[in-house]
Amino acid sequence: LAVCVRQDERARIVMRLSTTIFVVLAALAALALAQNRDFGAVVSNLPSLQHPSGGFVSESGEPTLAATANGLFLANLYGVTGQIDASAVPAFIRACEKHDGGYGVNPAAEKSDMQSTRDAVFSFLHLGLEVPNDGQIRRFIESLKDAQTGRFAPSEGAVPTVASTAAALETLNELGDVDVIASVKEPLGAWLAASDTGSLFEFSGFLPLQEEAAAVIIAQVIGHKFDTEAHARALIALQNDNGGFPATGAGSQSTVSSCVLASQALHVLSDIDNKRYTAGINSEAMRQFLSVIPFSLKDAAEAHKAIALTNFPELLRTKVNYEASTTSPPIRGKTIIEGSAVRPVLLAGAFGQSHVGLDVSFTAKLGDRSETLDMPFLSNRYATETLLDVGEYLGPVSVVFKVQLAMPEVGTVVFELEDKLSVGYGIDVVASAKHEMSGRDIMVGEVVSSGTAFDFEVSFVTAESSSTTVGDFELKFEVLDASAIAIHSETRDCSEGGELLFAYVLSTAALPSGSVYFRFSVADQYDTVHSSELVQYQFSTPLVATRINVGGASDGKFRLGTEGTVVMTPAAFSDLATPEPLLVPSGARTFYMDVVSQSGVAITSTAGAVSSDGSVTFPLSIDDSFDALGKNSVKFRYESVDGKSVMLENYNSDASELFDEEDAVWYEVASELTIDVAGDAIAEDLKYGDRIYFPVEVVDALTGLTLKRGKEGNVFLVLNHIGANGEPYTSVKQPAQVVDGHLAIDWHVDPNAVRGEAFFTLVAEDPAGGEHPLLFGDGDELKFPVTIGGEIDVEFAGVSRAVLHSRGTVFAVEFSLSCNDESLSGAKLSVEVGASDDAIAVASTGDRYTVSWMVPHHAAPTGDYEVRVYRDVDRARAAEIDAARLKAARQEQRERELAGGAVVDEVTVTKTPVDPLFARTIKHEAPVAFSLPFRTQWLALVFFGLVFYRVVRLSK
Repeated sequence: LAVCVRQDERARIVMRLSTTIFVVLAALAALALAQNRDFGAVVSNLPSLQHPSGGFVSESGEPTLAATANGLFLANLYGVTGQIDASAVPAFIRACEKHDGGYGVNPAAEKSDMQSTRDAVFSFLHLGLEVPNDGQIRRFIESLKDAQTGRFAPSEGAVPTVASTAAALETLNELGDVDVIASVKEPLGAWLAASDTGSLFEFSGFLPLQEEAAAVIIAQVIGHKFDTEAHARALIALQNDNGGFPATGAGSQSTVSSCVLASQALHVLSDIDNKRYTAGINSEAMRQFLSVIPFSLKDAAEAHKAIALTNFPELLRTKVNYEASTTSPPIRGKTIIEGSAVRPVLLAGAFGQSHVGLDVSFTAKLGDRSETLDMPFLSNRYATETLLDVGEYLGPVSVVFKVQLAMPEVGTVVFELEDKLSVGYGIDVVASAKHEMSGRDIMVGEVVSSGTAFDFEVSFVTAESSSTTVGDFELKFEVLDASAIAIHSETRDCSEGGELLFAYVLSTAALPSGSVYFRFSVADQYDTVHSSELVQYQFSTPLVATRINVGGASDGKFRLGTEGTVVMTPAAFSDLATPEPLLVPSGARTFYMDVVSQSGVAITSTAGAVSSDGSVTFPLSIDDSFDALGKNSVKFRYESVDGKSVMLENYNSDASELFDEEDAVWYEVASELTIDVAGDAIAEDLKYGDRIYFPVEVVDALTGLTLKRGKEGNVFLVLNHIGANGEPYTSVKQPAQVVDGHLAIDWHVDPNAVRGEAFFTLVAEDPAGGEHPLLFGDGDELKFPVTIGGEIDVEFAGVSRAVLHSRGTVFAVEFSLSCNDESLSGAKLSVEVGASDDAIAVASTGDRYTVSWMVPHHAAPTGDYEVRVYRDVDRARAAEIDAARLKAARQEQRERELAGGAVVDEVTVTKTPVDPLFARTIKHEAPVAFSLPFRTQWLALVFFGLVFYRVVRLSK
């Protein structure tokens, strides 16, 4: 008996030690995953997060029902349930069951709660199991119901919430308890109606997305009617620019949880209306936001659920393939050889793992015949058990792979993968090319030129023969240019057999740059090609735009809001002397005209129409925006059938030479811009943080048109100052905004504005930055004298951190600026630290400014470090002054040199001092250097070795 007791005690000790080791390892794994930014890291490492008890561990390293539900959701979503110990999970879930029929957070929890009960039910469902003791669960949930309001509490004695009510109804719905649901339909319907703002449900208002997601679940379960489309629009409008959704109010910080709540709400709304409201989300931007966040198991489950509810196919990698039977010829790309039997195959998975839980079917349409086959999961892929026999059919084949996933919390997701095949003959081509003058052999795919001779020998693969030249059909041979336009064609009757040899000499250079294709094809009696083979070479020659004509201008200049045309004739310029019009003018060739500003900014791009004489006509629309102002050039480019662009140089046909860059093809738009702004639109005395707002209407006196904001061109509010040298300079340049469809200046005086006397002007700029005068209706110049004042208050926090085994010491600074309690944003700043004059840029988010830097440990001793914050405008102004002084000094040096005076080796000027906006001090304490005489990895190895040795000893 004593021996048995000792053995039992040892077994318990071994179990405790084993559990301790697992907890340590699980915590390390959770830490590693939390630091891992790989979107699929948690999915790939699910087995490492499963506890020996069967549950999944949370961030604390302890198994919980919430973590288990999250782990099973991911395993089910990606079809990797077979990689975890699914058989051990039910025992853990049952261990969390309490005497009242509900479930607790973990086996040690003293009481049940609604959320844990929901997690338990959905965990069973994710495992594909029936929920045990569902009657007791329903009774527990009903015990949480408030008889008067119909709402459900999070736990016994707690106050009912919208979230706990949604969890209760969602669980009851899964368990099929229609009676309890019916009993709360009326009071909950009235509650929702009273909380409906017309766009969102609001209860406390603190967490709007959580409340909206819970409310729409309640509405769906009880059948409550409301304006679902308005709610969907409001949810979609909440998406932040970074792709996430706000945690609290509109525009607040994005979180993972808010993304899944918004996606869940839209998913439910889509189910109610049978519409795809989820398509309104920018799912790509949301995924980008989610993919850069370190993931715990909870975050990963929420992030992947958010994507699954909005765009599940985005989570899967799929690839279709086709395998010929052992008795059939191999498949040629997208061509199945006639008489073959093939097996369709679909590979589907994510993060290096195959998905085993999809329902896949395959449908092929061969002419009038359609065949559908199931595709079970076989050997890490989905494949049909029955082969698709194409028989004697020749022609196109339309293929659809239908993929379905049905799982709790996501519902049934269906998407289709379409493909195009052809049933025909295999065409084998042996190609050779040689330049006639040089005699050089040219390999397939290499560059050829005029004077290249090509030879081809062709044979066929059919159901009866692996190599034949005989068949009851005709073979068509075509030479195609880079636009796939035939420049040569001939046909050969194959019914009598014999060698199929083709020869062609490329005798012209009048082709567009790109590829030269040699196509061999066989068509049916309706001229539908079912068999083809393509041999490709490259062809390169300069292209030019000749006979360029810009038409439609009045007095040599266009007006705003008018139309014109630009015509040019593309030509090859192979000898760089004489343009040669391209062969076979065709509308299938694609040419674009790009309108470019003087500074190189692309304004518009327009496709042209090719005429029978080879000329290309482009419409030129002069719109009524600031982008149309000034002088713009036109350039042309050719786009081949494979999407590659080749620029055409502009050729002066009158002078028989290329245009110089300065003599390029330009057109100019004339304008006389007037503006009507109230004389008191800007107050004379301004303080930092004051708002300047007034509408702006710029009218062209020549046409009477009101100008609109362009992509680059706009009207700007400019703050000017007079420097010590009497020269004006600018500290602020603020673009007009579009407000309610009209232009307006809306700006708060920010710290970039230099304090003191100044004056505002309004200027119009074209895309090149060229200024166009803006005058009052009476012709006066627009000018607003002002005085900028106010004290800028600084809230500053600076820290330093030195880790001995890191690369250096990190300093971080965060500060905010304000004036009269008004936060100041938009300042463009940089800092200098200590004795260094190296500038470090400051980043800003809203009214918060941050900057950080790292220095080697030896360069960061203990002490005070002065942080000086400068405005970029002050630095730029000082640099301008220094540059002007240096230019004047060099001019003076040159004059002395010409006069025979003394010459210095190098002209220098003293740098203009710049006062910082403010300066603060960071106190830094360097760590005491200490290191072990050996690597810490050895210490860890010894520690785990001792633990392992102790476990083995105790087990014996």
